[in-house]
Amino acid sequence: MKNLYDKWSFVEKDSDQEHWFIKLTGGKYHGVVYKYDKIQLIDETESINFDYEVVDWLDNNPEGMNEFNGLVGNILKHVLEDALKHDDYIVGAKES
Repeated sequence: MKNLYDKWSFVEKDSDQEHWFIKLTGGKYHGVVYKYDKIQLIDETESINFDYEVVDWLDNNPEGMNEFNGLVGNILKHVLEDALKHDDYIVGAKES
């Protein structure tokens, strides 16, 4: 199976300061840019619920595809683990 992506990075999109965006480089989803919307940590089940929106793509919009959903979930897990490790996070709404 072709690599889903080679790397990902945070990118700015249209001066949107309310969200952060992730761009995938290389592999099957090369050029896809998406953002996370609502993220919930569920204590009882030790799971994460989240919504995301694909905002740019080159070939086909992968939003909602099972494979892509898993990939987006794995990247979110990595981002959250890194933020916790470096104590670099905000719980709740961002202050104005």
